[in-house]
Amino acid sequence: MNQELKIFLSPLFSPFTQIKHGFFSRKGGVSQGMYESLNVCYDKGDKKYHVSENRNLIERHFSASNPPILLIPQQEHTEKVLILEEPFISPPVVDGLVTQKKGLLIGVQTADCVPLLMVDPKKQIIAAVHAGWKGTLKGIPQKAVKKMMALGADIKDIYASIGPCISQESYEVGEEVFKAFTSKDHSFKDHFKQSGRANHYLFDLPGVVYMSLKKEGVEFIHNTHLNTYTDETHFFSCRRSTHRGESVFGTCVSSIMIC
Repeated sequence: MNQELKIFLSPLFSPFTQIKHGFFSRKGGVSQGMYESLNVCYDKGDKKYHVSENRNLIERHFSASNPPILLIPQQEHTEKVLILEEPFISPPVVDGLVTQKKGLLIGVQTADCVPLLMVDPKKQIIAAVHAGWKGTLKGIPQKAVKKMMALGADIKDIYASIGPCISQESYEVGEEVFKAFTSKDHSFKDHFKQSGRANHYLFDLPGVVYMSLKKEGVEFIHNTHLNTYTDETHFFSCRRSTHRGESVFGTCVSSIMIC
């Protein structure tokens, strides 16, 4: 068991002392085999007591004396974002959480999709968003911003950080994904490159998330530029596992809290 967590932080958030966050790698947990080691997903075949201990490790990182409950929704590639007022027992079927309540540790789990964390430090409003291509096409980045503004956030004060995800050079998609995005907004065409196969493209998902936030009016955006597909040491990857014929894989968590 390796208790040394490896966490990536956004430099945009570092001045905000009342906000704690982390893009957690797969390092520092207790899971074994294909799930080694900080897997946070209960429903991919890992031992539940391992996942529970992994989540406990993350919770204790945020507060050793009074650990918060790590709140991760039941993600299903929707565009749904929930404003959270209190901890939930049964995870809601949404792909984004927004809160202004202190002590609520909100997060999303990913294994190639974009984890997006956002904060308005003046109004003390935070968001954690899971943005895969389906959710991004449906506008989940923009909808999360709107939920923050519904709580009183100012668009000029929102800071966003795009966490580790699959990069364009590793993400081949078919014609249906290309047509879905370009028919919605022709400027999305700039985020597709021809791949080596006919009617297939290399897709810049984090670039689309970035562009979507910019169009919504978010000025301050950071991209970690960490590729989950190629960096097996630090990240799980659904696509990498699929290409290898592996039937299971773990997920990493990205989380944020107002202290």
